[in-house]
Amino acid sequence: MNALSGVDVGTAVEALIQPRLIACVAGHYPDGSSHSLALDDARAVIRSTRTRACVFRAPSPDVVLGELDIDPQHLLDAFDEPTLVVPLLNTTGATSAVSAETLIRQGLKSLDAIAAGSFVFAPIVKLEILMENLTVDDEATIACLSLLSSQLRARTIPLISPSVRVASTVASLGCPALRIVSGRLRQQTGIMQANAIRAAIHAAAGRPVILEGGLSASADVRLAADLGASAVLVNSAFKFTRDPIEKALELRRAADVATWSDGWGSRSV
Repeated sequence: MNALSGVDVGTAVEALIQPRLIACVAGHYPDGSSHSLALDDARAVIRSTRTRACVFRAPSPDVVLGELDIDPQHLLDAFDEPTLVVPLLNTTGATSAVSAETLIRQGLKSLDAIAAGSFVFAPIVKLEILMENLTVDDEATIACLSLLSSQLRARTIPLISPSVRVASTVASLGCPALRIVSGRLRQQTGIMQANAIRAAIHAAAGRPVILEGGLSASADVRLAADLGASAVLVNSAFKFTRDPIEKALELRRAADVATWSDGWGSRSV
């Protein structure tokens, strides 16, 4: 695998979104806190949600990927369709445009070194720059995108606030999809500011939009679809529940019956 080569990025994004439910099994935050499912639970959540996302955390200079709570290499055979697994390089821990750009460069090099041959798709960058209160730093996110080459921006899916201005700006920079904050990260708030989210999705100019943050219930998944999202991304809901596997099955059932936006494409992946 070369970091910027591989199957067409549009096909990779469609593969990522097609299950409508994107599951993350570990979280790391700017304040130094983290959570991670036990390996058996993580594998079961992957199977139950039918997610196609394999998330790697971009390492800081003194961390290598193998030192993470869960080594993503231990998860690969839990995916139903290995050839459709999409590696996502997560910039959690970035606090500025420059630090995020550095994490992206370091992370892509690390992925090339440790995951060569593991994936059909080249990695998608899961860009997020959070402040200490876990709100998104939109201006730093836009600045980071401006630092990236057009080729790399075309492989970057940023996390932004539900803002028409920010969504329009990010779309104009050539990102293939957007992630929009739907509630408070790491809190089970459900979807907040539904009208603002709907408007921001419209401002994305036809690009697929993934809702993320505060999602933990079937009703959240159904509302996300009703607002025009193409998929949802769920993380801490799996950790902060009594039974992560049952939660995964609950969300999978909700995603299967929801009516989703198909603005992202008509090809079957």
